[in-house]
Amino acid sequence: MTSYLRRAFLAVILLVAVLTAAACAAPDSNKSDRIQSAGVLRVGTEGVYAPFSYHDESGQLVGYDVDVVKAVGAKLGVPVEFVETPWDSIFAAMEANRFDIVANQVTITDERKAKYDLSDPYAVGQGVIVTRADDNSITSLADLKGKVAAESPTTT
Repeated sequence: MTSYLRRAFLAVILLVAVLTAAACAAPDSNKSDRIQSAGVLRVGTEGVYAPFSYHDESGQLVGYDVDVVKAVGAKLGVPVEFVETPWDSIFAAMEANRFDIVANQVTITDERKAKYDLSDPYAVGQGVIVTRADDNSITSLADLKGKVAAESPTTT
């Protein structure tokens, strides 16, 4: 079994465990039963974050998060419906019941832990600073002071 398949399999197990635990933690609102009763697992994702959730050449939504969630849906016995949503509003959309879960490489933060049920990580990503090969002036976050940088201000 390749490393990718092992990670995907572990991710599926972890996500199913989290969904089950969340369902058991709220006896008046069994999410797993609600999803099975609804007959679909609705998933919020951006659809623009390769290799996790993006569109291939044919326009099909693909990626690691897409594969993981499809496997969870298969384990739950329901099809998966993806609801593409901009990152800036993805949590508000989930709170508004537009979808059941978010699968979009969400970073675990204390604020999110206090507000949401989060799975164990099923992928590990690490932020880095990227510079031109001939620029040795930036080696730490402190070196960015006074420089112009490009980033997404609403992501970790």
